[in-house]
Amino acid sequence: HDGWRAAMEEEMSALRSNNTWDLVPRDKSMNVVGSKWVFKTKLKADGSIDHLKDRL
Repeated sequence: HDGWRAAMEEEMSALRSNNTWDLVPRDKSMNVVGSKWVFKTKLKADGSIDHLKDRL
């Protein structure tokens, strides 16, 4: 769905602009932290889509 793609790009842009993380070369002694996307469709009172909400 194109709306989800736009929401994901907006979330990634916000994370980058806030310097949420630093990419570093991986070392065998490091623990890699995983992540996953969470999606929620927010609805209006009449049941139509209000907006798409996501977070990483």
